[in-house]
Amino acid sequence: MKNTIFILIIISFVFSDQFAWVSKDESNKAKDLIANSDNLYFYCAPCENDIPKLVTVKSIAVSKVKHKWLFGFPSFRKLCYNLESTFKKHYELKINNEGHDLAYIYYYNKDGKWENVASKLNLNPKEVPLFITPNPK
Repeated sequence: MKNTIFILIIISFVFSDQFAWVSKDESNKAKDLIANSDNLYFYCAPCENDIPKLVTVKSIAVSKVKHKWLFGFPSFRKLCYNLESTFKKHYELKINNEGHDLAYIYYYNKDGKWENVASKLNLNPKEVPLFITPNPK
């Protein structure tokens, strides 16, 4: 029973984001796309009560995904080790030293619109608008 609950928690964690962990190539393409952005919007359309959040860009980086599994539970140690070896192939886009899901990042494009990064890279995010029109404060 404990193993089943743990596996369900891990599965929900892994699949709760759409494009938080992507290939190195996709991460680098996203970085190149937003490299000259002074500001970005973070907006999770599928999340409840989420509103676009304007963020000033201080840094952009691509980083290999690193995990800190809880190995204190002997029955989970092998499962965690197997998951870790699977995740070694994933990268993330870090903005201001925090990893972000490409599906929820919007950049100001050359046409003067706030466009979704994952859509621009043809990653086909689900339930995410291609463009947003944030309300000025």
